[in-house]
Amino acid sequence: MIERVPITYDPQYWSLVFPLGMYTVATFIVANVTGMTFLLIIPQIGVYIATLAWLITFGSMLFKLRNFYLTSGRLKTALATRTR
Repeated sequence: MIERVPITYDPQYWSLVFPLGMYTVATFIVANVTGMTFLLIIPQIGVYIATLAWLITFGSMLFKLRNFYLTSGRLKTALATRTR
């Protein structure tokens, strides 16, 4: 039997996203400085992977925050104090 494991947001996912972007930028700089243009394919693909990972992580963070405020009742309290 296959067990389903829900994928939920965890702040530690940012520690996976950050290196994707940094390795992409570092490879781009190394390729340009050393003249190893064959390395440029890595950042050309990596920028899309890093951006996608960032968007997924950021979107899941917003979704988690939205659910937290909706289920905790804090959104109503925040809106009620804001309209006064």
